[in-house]
Amino acid sequence: SGIEGLNAQTVKDNGYSQLKAGTAMISSHSLPDDMAQKLAQQPYISSVAVIYPQEKGSAIRCRDLANYTEHVCPSDASPDQFALLNFEEPVVKNVKLVDKQIATDGGKEYLVTVKHENDIDKLRTLVATNANKYDFNFVVSGRWAKQPHINPSIRELADLAYVGIGVTLFVAVASLIVSTIGGLMERRRSLYTLRLGGMRLIQLKRLVMVESVAPLLITSLLSCSIGVWTGAVFTKMFSTTLKPVLTPTYFAIVGLGLLTAIIGIYLILPMVDKLTRAEANQTE
Repeated sequence: SGIEGLNAQTVKDNGYSQLKAGTAMISSHSLPDDMAQKLAQQPYISSVAVIYPQEKGSAIRCRDLANYTEHVCPSDASPDQFALLNFEEPVVKNVKLVDKQIATDGGKEYLVTVKHENDIDKLRTLVATNANKYDFNFVVSGRWAKQPHINPSIRELADLAYVGIGVTLFVAVASLIVSTIGGLMERRRSLYTLRLGGMRLIQLKRLVMVESVAPLLITSLLSCSIGVWTGAVFTKMFSTTLKPVLTPTYFAIVGLGLLTAIIGIYLILPMVDKLTRAEANQTE
C-alpha cells in the first residue's frame, strides 16, 4: 500500500540506515583524543573504528567500511584507502573512493559495534560524560535508523481518506442512478418519438448508455486528475521528502466505483422499453 511504500521511502531517505544493525555512529566535536581507546575498553562494545568528517561526508577506511556499513569498497581498493559516505544524504548504491589525502589529526567520529541494542543507552551516557555538555553530540543506532519512523496517525488518516472516497463514490453512484431515471422520465416523449420514427429498442438503450457513461468517464478522469494534482501540490508544500504515490488500492476503489455506476445504469435500461411503449404514451 501507499503507507508501506512511504515507510520504505523514509528508510531510503535516511542515510544512517546504511549502518549495519549492530553498529552505532558517534559524532561530537569535543571528545578527547583517546576516545577510541575508552570505547574499546567498554565490555558492551565489540569493535571501534575511527572515521573522519569531510565537507561532503565521512571518510571511512575500506577495511572498516564492510564491517560497519552495508557497503564495500571496489575490489581494486586497498584496505587503508578511504571511501566517502555521506550519512546526511539519502541512501546510495555505491560509495566513492577519496582521491585526496585525508588528514587524520583533525576532527574524528566513531563507528562502534555494540553487543546488544540495549547497550546504546550506555554508549550515549559514556559519550555525554566525556563530551562538553554545551557541544552538539549524538549517537545514532543502525538498527533504529533501519526502522521507519512515521507517526501512526498518518496511517489512520490514510485509512480515513479511503473511507471518505468510498462514501463519496456510494453517494455519487446513487445520485447518478436517480438522475438517470429522472432524465429518462423527462425524455419519455422524445424517446417515444424516436421509437415511432423507426429506431429499434436496442438502439435506444445504446443511446441512453452512451449518453450516461461518456460524461461519467470524462468527469471521473478530470476529477481524479485534479484531485491527484492537488494532493501532489499540497504534499510538496508540506514535505520535501514525501513523494505522492498512486497505489493499487486507489485504482481499485475508483475502478470499482465506476464499474458499479455502469452496472447501475445498465440495470435501469429496461425502463426504456416500458417508457416507450404505445400503451404508456396514449396521452402524449
